[in-house]
Amino acid sequence: MEKFLNFSREEKSCLYKLRLSIQKGESDDHSCVTRWIDFVATPKLKHLEVEFGPVKRECLEVMPLSLYIGETLLFLRLHRVFLGKFESVSLPCLKTMRLELNVYANETGLDLLISSCPVLEDLIIVRRLDDNVKLLRVRSQTLTSLSIEAGSNDDDVEALAEEFEYEYLRVLIDTHRLKYLNLEEDICGFDILSNLDSLTKINICEYFDLEDSADEADIRKRYMVRNFFTSISGIRDMKLSFEAYEFILEVMRLPQFCNLSCLEADFSLRALRCLPNFLKNFPNLKSLILVMN
Repeated sequence: MEKFLNFSREEKSCLYKLRLSIQKGESDDHSCVTRWIDFVATPKLKHLEVEFGPVKRECLEVMPLSLYIGETLLFLRLHRVFLGKFESVSLPCLKTMRLELNVYANETGLDLLISSCPVLEDLIIVRRLDDNVKLLRVRSQTLTSLSIEAGSNDDDVEALAEEFEYEYLRVLIDTHRLKYLNLEEDICGFDILSNLDSLTKINICEYFDLEDSADEADIRKRYMVRNFFTSISGIRDMKLSFEAYEFILEVMRLPQFCNLSCLEADFSLRALRCLPNFLKNFPNLKSLILVMN
């Protein structure tokens, strides 16, 4: 890599697309990646991916401040890195961002990173248990596609799970142009702050950490889930995982989805008998795909 950078300096070449895929040990030089990113974060770079293999949390690579200033950057993917504290972001052309299994100095920094991209259209966030984000805010006036996923964790992350109060994790979505929403995370802590009239398709692929009980916490979660489904009741296309379908049958009464024309759901043979009542929530359904689980 150093030879390549030296050659690039001598030839004054311009990089438009770069993917750094790095496997490092705990004793490796941590400054080299900063030098590499500082060098390639030029005014002409359009596509940047930085990914690391599994390492202990304290060994995650800290991204340099130059990463947050890319005047021509269109695509940014960060995988298993640490995003430290920063006060400003200048990514005026960034349209696609992938944030996968990262750790953040605080949730304010992640909020700033997302909200400071004035033309961002496509955002994927893959969470990890210890990412330091209890309140995930997604605020954007331009976002059209959003995916929030629960990623697989490294062994040391699982060992630290008890140190974090995950039952208090929340997600606030404040977008006005969103068309596609993919949720692969428990939605019991989701709040929708904006009108989702533009939303046409949703994919709910995760379980619900909720029981049909009189427990105060479960009552509060049911209220939030009910509000969530009400806020998306105008969609046209929906896909439900087996867990989501079972939860709706047993715990949650859905509002009417009068605009829904396409529905795909994973289900069990046991739940088949409830299907006629379930379909009453979708009076204008035209396409139905049932996948036997």
